[in-house]
Amino acid sequence: MHHLPTLTLVVLLLSGCGASAASEPGATETPQHAPLQLTCAGDPPNEFAPLQRHCDVDADCVVVRHRLDCCGSYTQVGIRVDERADFDAAEGACEPTVAMCRCMSRPDVASDGTFQQEGLVLSVRCVDLACETSFGPP
Repeated sequence: MHHLPTLTLVVLLLSGCGASAASEPGATETPQHAPLQLTCAGDPPNEFAPLQRHCDVDADCVVVRHRLDCCGSYTQVGIRVDERADFDAAEGACEPTVAMCRCMSRPDVASDGTFQQEGLVLSVRCVDLACETSFGPP
């Protein structure tokens, strides 16, 4: 099964995802402001181009759903609205390369580590200048 290395990568990604503030002179990149680096769970696995998550207001952000493994588990992350087409192209190219395996999928996970469950809704917000998703009460 190929899902264990991907799970480790997901944990690493979710613990340090963010947008870049390094484009400003003198700005330093913190883990929560680093570009989001997603990996295709296909065969062979490959990295998407880095996606920006930097934001000033909630409207700068959009939710995208990325496949994590061959089991059919997904993460829902926030990226800049203007990065959506690049994500859609990369995810669209990745999806046909992911074989299905015999394992149970997990509930979708948001960038803050919360999981999809009954009664919770997904939201995307600009938190500390980075797009962040969360499952919470309506």
